[in-house]
Amino acid sequence: MKKQKIKRAALDDLIWHDGRFIAMCAEVSSAGKCQLTLRVSLLESLQSKRRLIYSFKFNNPTRLTSNFDWQIMKKNHNFGNISEGRIYDGDDFRIFVLLVEGSLEISGKNIDIEVSEESS
Repeated sequence: MKKQKIKRAALDDLIWHDGRFIAMCAEVSSAGKCQLTLRVSLLESLQSKRRLIYSFKFNNPTRLTSNFDWQIMKKNHNFGNISEGRIYDGDDFRIFVLLVEGSLEISGKNIDIEVSEESS
């Protein structure tokens, strides 16, 4: 699987509608360092059926807020369980994702973003 870093300027063009929530992982080390990773599958373009995997890795996140129903997320996975998404790049980097009957918001100062091809 080919991975590459993505530039923040390209984030305004992401197609969130009908995206798929894949995973969210939060880790805290014994030294108190935190990392939170959000992985989503998004359409490459409005004309394409090809999907790309985006991994948003927040190092020392400042905020996580989420509220959604796992059964509804699972039921809508193939169709796309993401309705819309927004990325805000200010003093903190913030991602807000509107899910089917729920939402997810993550904030942090340091973020790494990787994009890779979705395997069939």
